[in-house]
Amino acid sequence: MTMETDIEIRRFETPDEALDMKAKGGIDIVRLTDGTTGMHAVFEPGWTWETDEKPLLGSPDTCPMRHVGYCLSGRLVVRMVETGVETPITKGDFFEIPPGHDAHVDSPERVEMILFEPPRARARRLCRLTPGSRRPVSVPQGRCRPDPGSPASACSDRRHIGRGTARDLQASGKADTRLDEACGVERG
Repeated sequence: MTMETDIEIRRFETPDEALDMKAKGGIDIVRLTDGTTGMHAVFEPGWTWETDEKPLLGSPDTCPMRHVGYCLSGRLVVRMVETGVETPITKGDFFEIPPGHDAHVDSPERVEMILFEPPRARARRLCRLTPGSRRPVSVPQGRCRPDPGSPASACSDRRHIGRGTARDLQASGKADTRLDEACGVERG
């Protein structure tokens, strides 16, 4: 077994990807070579998952992601939709939020968080069920499946989660150039 000796540093000022929520905040995303992901999330007063983030994720019923992080400032109330249980997350809290939630800023102060995602969690998220089947589709880490019939939900890009197959998106005219380039899907 060889030991890695290089230290890798990434900065949120130069993210690999960014979710822009306009005046309500945003999430800057950085990835290390091994697939570990770090996110710097800023949610301004008045931000709600339903209004400001849900449309960027393809409008799923609830947030489909698990979050592990640390709250730097503000007060975010997270609601587990199925049970209705609400939990406040405030400055200094280290937290884990399972999928199936929504949230809103509940303070006059902006919410600022650092979120983490280990490579294994990322790989698990990239293994999705094929629509109409119970068989999982394995996806190389960080890449969508190049097969146009594969699930777009298998994509590592959060904008594609739960949006059908790449072929469905193309047929409906909803596939954009960025999705095609990121997923390796050719139009035609």
